Amino acid sequence: MRRSRCQAIAKLFPDFDKPINANIATDMRAALGYENTFKNTVKSMILPYTKNDTSKTFKEITTNYRTYLNQQKDIDFFNKEANGIIGLYNKLDEAPSFEEKQKLLAFMENIQLNTYTISYIGQFILNENEQYINSIHLYSAGTIGLSINMICTSGKFTIDVKHNYPEDTYVKPFLEILAELGITNTQVSDSIPFTTPKDGLKNRN
Repeated sequence: MRRSRCQAIAKLFPDFDKPINANIATDMRAALGYENTFKNTVKSMILPYTKNDTSKTFKEITTNYRTYLNQQKDIDFFNKEANGIIGLYNKLDEAPSFEEKQKLLAFMENIQLNTYTISYIGQFILNENEQYINSIHLYSAGTIGLSINMICTSGKFTIDVKHNYPEDTYVKPFLEILAELGITNTQVSDSIPFTTPKDGLKNRN
């Protein structure tokens, strides 16, 4: 799926000269030794799709992606990332006011991950309730550019393509590439516009 999305972007921009990056949310809990914690402990891993990949087979690209993922799952690397997060939390705890905490987190307002982000939540086990559920969609705020949520339920994948611009640019080439891979039993909904609610905390003293 990640390869297909990168191919869809490459199809729209055949003269691309920089890597098309899939930024994947990855769970760090097992690597840190806290597999059963309920804390949301994730980081982004990058899977690049380059001009050289356009001539490679599906198997060659997926083998490369597994190598990239294994390199970025190094325990020492995860520990370094986690210590950075803990350092930020400690600074937030020491900040004397909500306003000071906002200043510390101001850098997050302008974070942009090229080229797109993808989050595969996994499979929802619904047991006897599965007969009543056709798809599951999760709301996530703060989308800048292109972002994708993926969920498996009731024997199907639900793929939400989210973006903060009006053009529906990437869905059609993505579907075309799925068809080329033999995946044709797809259903596409109309676009679902939504706005992000304002945070009431910002208006409090």
